[in-house]
Amino acid sequence: MNLKTARIKFWIFTFLPVVFIIAAAEVALRVADYPPEPRMDSTFRLHASITENPMLIGDDELIWRGKPGFIGDGFALNKKGYRDPTPDFQKDDSKLTMAFLGDSVTFGYGIARKSYVDFLRDTWPNNPAAQIFNFSVPGFTSTQGRILFDLEVEKLAPDIVFICYLWNDSYPDAPRWLPPFGSARRIRLIYLSRYIKYKIMLSDHDTKKSTYTTDPALYKKNLEYMVEQIKSSGAKPIFILHTYDPNPLGKFGHVVRQIDSKAYDLFSGIMREVATDNGVPMLDLHDELKASIERHLPLFIMDGYHMTEVGYGLSAQLLADLLMRNNILKVSGAFRYKPNIENTYNDLAEYAMQSNAELAAYYYWRMLQFNPKSEQARKKLLALRPDLIPGDSKE
Repeated sequence: MNLKTARIKFWIFTFLPVVFIIAAAEVALRVADYPPEPRMDSTFRLHASITENPMLIGDDELIWRGKPGFIGDGFALNKKGYRDPTPDFQKDDSKLTMAFLGDSVTFGYGIARKSYVDFLRDTWPNNPAAQIFNFSVPGFTSTQGRILFDLEVEKLAPDIVFICYLWNDSYPDAPRWLPPFGSARRIRLIYLSRYIKYKIMLSDHDTKKSTYTTDPALYKKNLEYMVEQIKSSGAKPIFILHTYDPNPLGKFGHVVRQIDSKAYDLFSGIMREVATDNGVPMLDLHDELKASIERHLPLFIMDGYHMTEVGYGLSAQLLADLLMRNNILKVSGAFRYKPNIENTYNDLAEYAMQSNAELAAYYYWRMLQFNPKSEQARKKLLALRPDLIPGDSKE
């Protein structure tokens, strides 16, 4: 036996048992269906309210997605389960195609009948130059957005991709069971390594310390990955940084999910950093809408971050300005949204009245502050809180 043959046999007999053990372990894990995949009906779901949302269904790749054909209050999902009028996202190659990747804010959750995506689409209904698709799903993090881009959005080959994730990533919570990405999702041993890491993190978790749905380092990695993939496909990435009202209800109530300002500053800082380092245009709504928030305009519903029609309309105007300023899309005449403040306060009051008359009174009081001549607000306050009528400046 020559030296070459001896070496080959050595390597074969050294590594063949290792390969056999790995293969056997992989088969055993598949048969045992272990570790468990994140599912809507498991304790490993990423968002506690998802299982209670009738418009969402479980999904093997994304954990959940929109229910195809679902009809909601003022909106409908298309055949693929997205809030978009295009039945199956058929691209028209003659048009500039824009795709939005986001969560419930970009989806258009709340009392508003339109998100800023809808405002843009409706503003240019006959514009032959643009085609707009909305891939946003309530509850999605940048992790799910990254997977969604690989699964569906990249195949569409859009020209512009808007990345709008932050809220669910920055949600303070216990460590989450995070699945692998892409082809690695098919390998159970990788699942097992991630699952062991999750269990260790959970056992070491100090409930007094803030953790987040998405680790900040992973959030940055997700943004960078999507930017790189979008650019490599020949498209242009754009970030949209959402904002919030730190005290949306004054002294009239409490917010169900209070925005953690430290978490917001951390994650918004990461988005700004990735945008600067990679030359990505960004619509910074936190900066652009600051004055309107300080004036207490009704930009948000009672949770302080999901938008009203006024918030979406103003955001759409700013987004249209960004598109035209960067020569991405040219239209005949600038888009200018004219907010109907009183109607929005009335919508908020009627929505709040279903569960909290005190909160409804707050919105009618705000309406009267905005327009002291509003007879509607005055009549409602006479019935709910007459003490607020005579020029009370209570905040």
